[in-house]
Amino acid sequence: MVKAKTDFDQEIARARAAGRAALKDPLRAIAAFHDRPNKAIVLALLNGASVSIPVAELPDVRDASESVQSAVTLTPIGDALVWEEIDVYISVKGLLHRVFSPKSIPENGDPAGALRSSASNIT
Repeated sequence: MVKAKTDFDQEIARARAAGRAALKDPLRAIAAFHDRPNKAIVLALLNGASVSIPVAELPDVRDASESVQSAVTLTPIGDALVWEEIDVYISVKGLLHRVFSPKSIPENGDPAGALRSSASNIT
């Protein structure tokens, strides 16, 4: 049993190291909000940059009400935008890649990393 605890301790140590590394990612979002007048989502990144993404660039969000669009939050680590009410999660890095490198989309699939759970009934 001691060996199992040692394995578990090693897994915990690896997870903590991965978490510390993720927190240092300069493209991690530290804030996000809906800019209603400009119909955009604004991201503040750890590296000090701010980016405004038109809601029209977010297919899973663009047809939602302004109230829903304004309910954007971040995952605890800041690696994804979240709209709980419509069950949409969008990777920050993927979104930045898609917006600033649109020609790469056909070769790489959907790099924005939009996900929906099976509860969303998407076909």
